[in-house]
Amino acid sequence: MTHYVDSVLYWFPTLVLVVCMIVLIVTAVGLSLGKFWRGLSSWSWRRIFSLTRMSMRQTTFRASMNAEEAVETALRKAGWKHVFLRRRVFVPRLQHNREIDVVAVGPVVLVVEVKHWRGSVWCNGQRWFQQVHKTARALEFEDIREDNVVKAAALRRHIENDKRVPLPDFNLLSDCLQESEGDGTWYEDRRLHKQCGTVIIPVVVFTNPLVRLDPSTVKQKDDVFDLPGLERYAKNLLHNTRGASVFDYYKQRVDEFLRPIFIGRSITPDTYCLSFFTEEKVARVVERMRTWDMVYLLNGRLVHGDIVSFGLPSTNRHFVRQQISDVEITWFDGLIGFARTMWMNSGGMVKITLSSPRKRKVFSFPLMPRHLKSIYKNDRLVLKLAGTTNLEEIPLADIATLRLSQHRETDGS
Repeated sequence: MTHYVDSVLYWFPTLVLVVCMIVLIVTAVGLSLGKFWRGLSSWSWRRIFSLTRMSMRQTTFRASMNAEEAVETALRKAGWKHVFLRRRVFVPRLQHNREIDVVAVGPVVLVVEVKHWRGSVWCNGQRWFQQVHKTARALEFEDIREDNVVKAAALRRHIENDKRVPLPDFNLLSDCLQESEGDGTWYEDRRLHKQCGTVIIPVVVFTNPLVRLDPSTVKQKDDVFDLPGLERYAKNLLHNTRGASVFDYYKQRVDEFLRPIFIGRSITPDTYCLSFFTEEKVARVVERMRTWDMVYLLNGRLVHGDIVSFGLPSTNRHFVRQQISDVEITWFDGLIGFARTMWMNSGGMVKITLSSPRKRKVFSFPLMPRHLKSIYKNDRLVLKLAGTTNLEEIPLADIATLRLSQHRETDGS
């Protein structure tokens, strides 16, 4: 046994050297014949582009997007099941869409405005101020609370009027509207655009740990929180309406389900809380609202907007966004991934799922290397940037992953 181990240890370095030489020779011959250059080019471009630094503006924007995802994580940790990011609601008075950062549906509907500000933040009436450094000039902003109330009221109109889902506090809201009937018309009186009711609650959260909220102004407001404060507020709200234990939760669900069967009438709706049935209906409405297509590049940059089309010169195909339900980009990683890159002569694979009326068809093709001289020779997508009419063409070789919007609405866009 000792002799066998000595023999293995003696010949092992030689075996490794022989294998390396064979791989080197095969690679050299393949490169000379033009077999592996596309795979190596794609593999090397991925690593070169990943080292490209983002600009300060791109870094700040990515941090703000990460802050919204941190709010989603905090709400789910607090027990909220239906949490949605970046929903776009149509505001009739403005005649365009407004984006809601986070919508959480539970016993109430939380409309969350996320701010990733740093430095000192204070307010004076409807004017809000931020001072990043003590030596810097203070920046003035519009009333972020009032702006969020307008979006929350627009969300309520979308749920009740567009989707015909009645909310339990309708009578209270009707009484409030009747009291202010003589104050002005719907077009003149801005207060009529800020009727949220009791089950639609707009809140503002500051997520940056470096932010300093003024205790005499900002912290005195009941609807403004930092991230830990929002998590505590959401958890307490859930416990106060649905009970603190699992037994209380299921007791309410069973009671709501059995009462119409045995008594013949449902529970009188609570004007301050959604029933489980209404919660599910509202969650389905919010889930189907418009959102953005998210494009994550290899260097960490995030680009969002509406994808218009996909141009694929390598396959002589062109798809518009309506033809596609999903796109998956898979890069080959690790030692096995490098071997696969050499074998398939590509750095990754692209899988496009087409939305056919009858059945979904999956179309796959290898990821082509980046063509630096002409953008039109690359497999690429065309994206209309969020909030603008500008179009940006992004090569698929620059993209780490895609997250397409699954909305099924086209109105108000």
